[in-house]
Amino acid sequence: TPPFYRAPMIVTVHDLQPLMMPEWSGGRPWPLPWLYQRFYHWMYPSAFARAARLLAVSETTRGLLIQRYPQWAGKIHATPNGFIPNPLPLHPEEVWERLRRQYDLPQRYIFYVGSTRPNKNLERMIRAFAQLRRGEPSAADLGFVLVLTPDRFLASVERTIEACGLRPHIRILPPVDTEAKTVLLQRARLLFFVTRLEGFGLPILEAQSTGTPVLTSNADASPEVAGEGALLVDWADVEQQCRALARLLPDEPLRRDLAEKGRRNLDRFRWEQTARATLAQYHEALGRPSTPGTTAP
Repeated sequence: TPPFYRAPMIVTVHDLQPLMMPEWSGGRPWPLPWLYQRFYHWMYPSAFARAARLLAVSETTRGLLIQRYPQWAGKIHATPNGFIPNPLPLHPEEVWERLRRQYDLPQRYIFYVGSTRPNKNLERMIRAFAQLRRGEPSAADLGFVLVLTPDRFLASVERTIEACGLRPHIRILPPVDTEAKTVLLQRARLLFFVTRLEGFGLPILEAQSTGTPVLTSNADASPEVAGEGALLVDWADVEQQCRALARLLPDEPLRRDLAEKGRRNLDRFRWEQTARATLAQYHEALGRPSTPGTTAP
C-alpha cells in the first residue's frame, strides 16, 4: 500500500503467509531473506494500521488477523471470494489429445495446480504419492500431473522428485490457459491439494466445478472453502495422505458423493454477495448509508 496515502483506504488481505512462515522469504542469497522479512513485518502492520477497513477473503484469514492484531478487530471483516465455474470447451477430447501429446501425459493421474512456495506443502504430497506407488499395485499406472508457476522454490521440488525416484511418473506443466486447466481437472482422478497455509484455495472450487473429487488439508482456509465436498487430511502427515489417496482413488461411491457435495458447495460463493458485502464496507468507510439494494456507480 502507498506508505504516505492518507485518504480513507480499504485493504484486502488474502493471507498472512509471509508473516507466519520465515521460509517464505528463503531461496534468495543473503541478506535478501532477512531484508524481506523486515519489509513484511513493517509493511503489513503499517498498512493495517492506516486502513479504514480490512477485508479478509475467508473467515479463516479474518480469524488469523484478529488473533495477530486484536487491536484492530473492529475493522476486520470477511468478504469471501466469489467463484464462477469455467465452461467446458466445446471439444474437450481434442484439447485433451493435444495436451496428452504435448506433455506425454498418463491416462490416469492425480492433479495439482499452484505455486511451489513452502505453504503449498508440495514435497510432502510428492512423498505421499511415492509411498502410494510403493504400497499399492493398483497405482502402477498412476501419474501425478502438476501445473506449476515457476519460482525460486521449484529446484527443491525437483530434488524431492528425484530423491523419490518419481521422475518417470510425474509431469510438470507450465501455467496453462483456462480451457486446458479445466480439461486437466475434469480428467483427473482427484485434485491433490493438501496445502499447509491457504488464505482461500481457489483450486478446490475449480475442481468441484468439474466434478473432480478433492483431497485437501484440514488446516487453515481449505476446510472452510471445501465445505463437505472434500476429504480432509493432516498436511504434515504423509502416511495419512497416502492412506487417503489409497481410499479415494478406487471408491466410486465416495467419489460420487464428494463430487455431488462439491457442486452444491459452489452455491456458497456467488460474486453478487461478495460484491454487496464489499460495497457495504466502502460505504461504511466513507460514512455513507448502505442499503441492500445499493449498486456500484
